[in-house]
Amino acid sequence: ENLRSISKRCELDKKKCAEAITSLQENVKLMKSDQSRLSLEAREFVLGKLNFSLVEF
Repeated sequence: ENLRSISKRCELDKKKCAEAITSLQENVKLMKSDQSRLSLEAREFVLGKLNFSLVEF
């Protein structure tokens, strides 16, 4: 009985671990996407400021 209980707990832990890994992978993908978008927005902002500065000159 004790061995069965330990085995069930181990299986549940493996399942929880797999779910956590999947969730982390999805979060990393979202963070990479957000970082790319923010980087592009920052680049466009800086280029816009530079172009505006050149027009004022």
